[in-house]
Amino acid sequence: MAATTEPLIYHVSDVASLFGCKVSSARRLLEQGVIPSRRLGRKIVVLPHELEAHLKNLPNGNTGTERSGRAEGRHDATIS
Repeated sequence: MAATTEPLIYHVSDVASLFGCKVSSARRLLEQGVIPSRRLGRKIVVLPHELEAHLKNLPNGNTGTERSGRAEGRHDATIS
């Protein structure tokens, strides 16, 4: 049985696949520094161990605030 190995680097398209987003969205997150990346010539690459460390340091998402999708202070009008 062949052992699976972790890739040495992820390319932008790999990051997009991992996060389930468009390549353009992944590129924007990488260029903005939201996701740690490096330049290899003209290419943007991500080192797997840096990505894993970054993800482990993110907040768990349980912030105690509820997001309703509406602007703060805005309420639906009641129709009579």
